[in-house]
This record gives sequence, structure tokens and C-alpha cells, in this order.
Amino acid sequence: MEAKSYIHLLGRTRILITEWLPFGENTILELSRKLETESGEGTHSILTEVIDPEPQEMIFRTDSIPTVIQVIRSEESRSIDFKCAVAYSETNADIQEEHFGVHVDNLGRIIYGLELLEAGGSRGRYSIDNVSSVIADLVHDSSKMLNTVISKYQKRLLELIYFNEPLHRDKFFLVFAEGMEPNMDDDSLMQFLQGVLELKQVLSSIKTVKTLEDGTLMILGAQGVIAVGENAFEYEQVLLTYAFMKSIENSLENALARLWRSWDMSEELKDSVFSKEGTNSLREINRRISELQSDVSIVTSVFRYIKDTLSSLSSVILELRGDSVYDLLGIDGRLEILRRRVEDAIPVAETLSREVEILVSVADTLLDNSIVKLMDAVEENTKRYVAIGEALELLEVGIFGVYAVELIHIALQYSGIEEDLMRFSFLGLSLAFWTILTIGLGGIIFAWYLLKLTKKRVMGEHGN
Repeated sequence: MEAKSYIHLLGRTRILITEWLPFGENTILELSRKLETESGEGTHSILTEVIDPEPQEMIFRTDSIPTVIQVIRSEESRSIDFKCAVAYSETNADIQEEHFGVHVDNLGRIIYGLELLEAGGSRGRYSIDNVSSVIADLVHDSSKMLNTVISKYQKRLLELIYFNEPLHRDKFFLVFAEGMEPNMDDDSLMQFLQGVLELKQVLSSIKTVKTLEDGTLMILGAQGVIAVGENAFEYEQVLLTYAFMKSIENSLENALARLWRSWDMSEELKDSVFSKEGTNSLREINRRISELQSDVSIVTSVFRYIKDTLSSLSSVILELRGDSVYDLLGIDGRLEILRRRVEDAIPVAETLSREVEILVSVADTLLDNSIVKLMDAVEENTKRYVAIGEALELLEVGIFGVYAVELIHIALQYSGIEEDLMRFSFLGLSLAFWTILTIGLGGIIFAWYLLKLTKKRVMGEHGN
């Protein structure tokens, strides 16, 4: 049984979703090449995240559902407009096909839009619950679609500032409708408790509700804006600017969250570096410091991109001043706050970057010292092993000589030759002594030569 809905949107209903992502002129050109805009407007492109494992084959097989894109308009290095058809699996395992338009420009402004034709089996009368479901699907599916066309740098940026959950990032939405049931002004709506609670489920919280002079009901929330009335669509441009600023604010919040987390990581790594860790631990710490250095560099670039975007946005909003909802939205004040926050964030990020660079230098020095100490210890141990080896060689040679002398002595005794040699003497010693001594020395020399020959052969085999 479906829950009762207290508010319905009537007539023509349009949903726009905005987000901000760094898109400079070079990135727009690269996106143009990827979407093959050189082939002319109206060109279709089929994109997927899956990499072809056998690009030489004529057929590309994949279980991934592709995204079909048709370029509508392209202004070189400035903007691209295209239609997009996606068909992703929903939570109920059904495949839901969606068609929406996308605008991307060099300010980093990304707008996804669709005309609501049917929701919950109804046409022209849509419950807030059904509109909320469409918005949730569009937010998620547009993220998956965008992932097929953006650069690796942008993917890395999204993963970083959204803490490895880029597909679930929040976006700001606008809903335009010709009418609402029940038909209420701002005072009546705020007294309609069930309706307010239902709207809060979509908008998160309601900031302002205002009935304009032409009868348009404007509902401003934390996550979006709902504009209802026959003239609601006339406020699209100024509301898109407001939504774009909210998108920039959302990216700024997430980038700042990553910046503060990076400061914490810097302190943790600093403690680890100076805790007299071993060589293996220092290698792991160095790896983590390198990752942190990369993160800080990307976050700093985000702040600079936002700063440039806000500077360019100043000239854009000049044309909107004088609009009846311009002051209601507080665009000038919001723009100034964003400027100050970015100006404040950049030196903080740059200071952290210098901190990490110093940390890299210290960690490298400690690692080098640790490696030098390790090499010195290895060298000292090697010398000891060499000395022990040479002593053992001398011992082996001596033992061989003793055995040789003993064997010769026994042989002379049993053969009777020793008695004959005892009759003769040289330098006061018997000839038997000189015979045993000569053969013993010869055995020692032979043993020494044999050891050296064996050692040379073994070392040669290991060298090869």
C-alpha cells in the first residue's frame, strides 16, 4: 500500500540538476574529441567505462550497459550540449531507460535536465514522492553517465573530495511546475503541516517560502528549489545561477573536509616518522606521505579552480541583477561569502603542501640514514663472515696436513721403510723426519690449492 501523498505537481513539470566540476578550455576540447563533435552536430556516440580487452577484434562484447550520447551543440573550448540515453539497473533489478539533456561549459557548470512525462503511472499530476524518486534516480544515473566521459584527473578529483563515493555525491536540483494541488500561497503552505513534512523529505530543510508578485510560489530548500506557477519557467536562468553557486558551495565543503582530513593525516605521519621506525616501516610511511602529497596537490587545484570560476561568474550575474528573485536568492551575498571562503582556504592548503614537502624530505633523510646503517651493518657482518671463513679454511688445511702426516707415518712404520730411513740423518734429524715433513707440507699445499680451486668454481657459478 502506497503512502498517502499530500502535494501534487500539475501540468508541465521539468527537473534540472546541477553540479560543479573543473572544466577548463582544454578539458572541454578533450571532451569534444571524445564525443566526436568534429563529425558534426547530431552525431551519436556509444560510450562505456569497460576497456576492450581485444581491440583488434571487430566485435566488442561487454555486460556493461552503454551510454548513448548525441551532440546537439558545441562551442569550441567553451561549451557542449548533448542528449543522453541511459538504461541502468534500479534497486528492483528492472532496467529503467532515461533520456535527459546535458550542458557542460568551461566554468565547470554541468546541468542535467529532463521533462517529466510520466511518474508512478500518472501523467500531468505527479506526487512529491514520485518526483523525489525521479530526482534520486537522475542524480545517481547522471553520475554514472558522467563517469564515462570525464578525464582521469576529474575521476581522481571526484574520488578524493567525495571520499571514494563519487557516484553518491549530492547535487542541487530545480523543479518547475505549472501548478500545485492543493493550490496554496506561502502562508497557506507553511500552515499545511503534512505538506511541509512531505516537502522536507525532498528538500532536506525549507529555508524560504515566498509567493512572488506574478503568483509564482518559490520554495527554497537546502538541496533544491521548487518553483510553481504559470510563470515559473521564466525564472529558470536566475535559479540556474543560484543552483550553480550552491553546487560550487557543495564542492567547496567536500574539498575542505578532505583538506582537514589531510591535516590530520599529516600529523599522524609526522608522529610515525619521528617514532624511530625501522626501514620497512619508513618505506610504508614514505608511500603514505607520497599519497598525501598527491591528495593535497589535487585539493589545492580545486580551490584555485573555484576561485577562477567565481571570478568568471561575476560577469555572468551582472545580467541577472534586477530580476525579481535575485535579491530573494541573495546571490550577491552568497558569491561574496564563497569568495572569502576560497581565499581563506588557498593559503591553508598551500601551508599544508609545504608541511608535507618538509615531511617528505625528513622521511627520505631518515630512510637514507636507516639504509646506510643497514648497509654498514651488512658490510661489518660480511667482514666477520669473511674472516671466519678464512680461519676455517686454514683450519681445514691444517687438519688435512695432520692427517697426511699421520698417514705417511703409519705407512712408513708398517712398510719397514722407517727403520731404514732412521739410519741416515740430516742436520741432526733422521731422514724419516724429513720425509714425513716434506710430504706433510706438500699435502698442506695441495689442500690449500684444492680449496681455492673449489671456491673459485663455486663463486663463478653464482656469478653466472
